[in-house]
Parts: sequence; structure tokens; C-alpha cells
Amino acid sequence: MFTLRGSGVYTAETRRNYETDIALLLTFLWGRGKSWADAVERDLEDYEHWRRFAAGNPNRVGGRSGTGSWRRSPACTGGRRRTGT
Repeated sequence: MFTLRGSGVYTAETRRNYETDIALLLTFLWGRGKSWADAVERDLEDYEHWRRFAAGNPNRVGGRSGTGSWRRSPACTGGRRRTGT
């Protein structure tokens, strides 16, 4: 089973969702010629805009910040979007 610090055990569905979230972020960064280690706060802000609002993204995530799969995105990336580190 897959676990994260202090979070308990995740179901197979939750693990799959986290894997998808991480893959989407890494693909977005790769398209900018960046690795995870090279990402800066602006890259993550642009990623949020692309995932949630960009008309050119047919698979936008709906809802307000803090709900649904968008809330999961910062969690699966270690909260990096919030801290900028």
C-alpha cells in the first residue's frame, strides 16, 4: 500500500488519481523545458490557470479552489504550489 506522512493508507483509486495529477504537472513543465526541480512559483501559477481556466484546455478542472481534484493537486505535489519552494 502507498502511504504519505501522517495520511494513512490510500485506495487504489486515490493512488491512480494522484499519479495522474503528478503526470499532468510534469508534462506541463516538460512542455516548458523545465524539470520539477527547475519550476518556480510562476510556472505553478500558470499550471493552475491552464488546469482550471484556459479555454484551450478541453479537460479543465471545475469548481472553486479547495474543492475536488484541484484541491488534491497541491497535496500530491508536496504543497509546492502554496509555498513556492
